Amino acid sequence: FDRKLSTEDLKMMNAFRDYVQLNLNNHALHLSIDRNRKTDERLNTVLDFSRSIIHVQDFETLLKALLNKSLQILNAEKGSLMLLDSETSEFVVEAHIGTNGTVTDKMRVRKDESIAGQVIDSGTPLLVNDIEMDPRIMQKNRPRFKTKSFISTLIRIEDRPAGVLNVSDKASGEVFNEEDLELIQSFINTIAVAIDHNLLHKQA
Repeated sequence: FDRKLSTEDLKMMNAFRDYVQLNLNNHALHLSIDRNRKTDERLNTVLDFSRSIIHVQDFETLLKALLNKSLQILNAEKGSLMLLDSETSEFVVEAHIGTNGTVTDKMRVRKDESIAGQVIDSGTPLLVNDIEMDPRIMQKNRPRFKTKSFISTLIRIEDRPAGVLNVSDKASGEVFNEEDLELIQSFINTIAVAIDHNLLHKQA
């Protein structure tokens, strides 16, 4: 360490540094390309699904299919789709997957006592890494969830809050990230259009 490096030593070290940096940059580019490819594949899946789902007329079948596709997009194991009853200010659970009997069809949840109510009131989605540490929530994680991370995002129909989509428990055990939020936000419009189309069809 107390030895003075010669000009040749420094040139060699700099050349090796450049070689390492080039390889690191190439590795980062490969990761980015793979990530974008996976995102493109998931978006294409969303587009294909969007074209087919609009023709489903049974409301319960439609909502179950929309929720199932949401979980597939994010590689998640649990979720629920709740619509807001404007007369009672309660959420009605219209579809749920992986809840093991803790959530039932047509179950009602008070808006002012739920995380979904925060999403409706704020008008913005919730991306939570840790439900116990996030200052917006600060709740003990329930035993039925294997991870502490989830996404709750708003469903709007004709610019009015109509419900909330909840997704939790990535199959990999990882936390949800901004890319996941962007993906599910891109699918939320499909959910809103499909629900609105179905309701209009029934009215007609």
